[in-house]
Amino acid sequence: MAGWLHKEKKRLKGAKFKKQGARLVDGSLSDHRSLVDAVKKVDVVICTISGVHFPSHNALLQLKFVEAIKEAGNIKRFLPSEFGMDPSQMDHAVKPGKGTFKDKMIVRKAIEDAKIPFTYVSANCFAGYFVGMDLAGLVIVGHLYHIFYEGCLTNFEIEGEAEEASKHYPDVQNMRMDQYLKCYL
Repeated sequence: MAGWLHKEKKRLKGAKFKKQGARLVDGSLSDHRSLVDAVKKVDVVICTISGVHFPSHNALLQLKFVEAIKEAGNIKRFLPSEFGMDPSQMDHAVKPGKGTFKDKMIVRKAIEDAKIPFTYVSANCFAGYFVGMDLAGLVIVGHLYHIFYEGCLTNFEIEGEAEEASKHYPDVQNMRMDQYLKCYL
């Protein structure tokens, strides 16, 4: 049911664009020939791949568009997925965002090296984007993904004559995770 609703929303959005004069074409990132054929039918390519919340929707997938656009040779304008912060200004970013900005810079370099006419749209994370968002929920989802999907689980059993390392450093104050989290809640 959810998949059907998603497709229905896409169909309705597509109908709205068509009503305004847009011509929508099909292509697949996993089929280079279909992508080139689709690109040959249009003047402008607007890419909305995110790459932020789901690593499978990686910004580097846009390199497939770059290759198709180079081969097609007819594109008047390419708008890569730049919706957010300007990656060229984000050298100070920390993980995981730093990786996304690095990937976007790789895409920018490929576009510029291919001499494809482009427009970068950087909204610079305008605060309105965050209104009504459940940011705490996103953090929890990120942690659950990290723990259960990536398998980052740690458990050390101390048995026999083994000794817990913190006993060797009595002057260092350690905290349990719940104590640490209470500092920030």
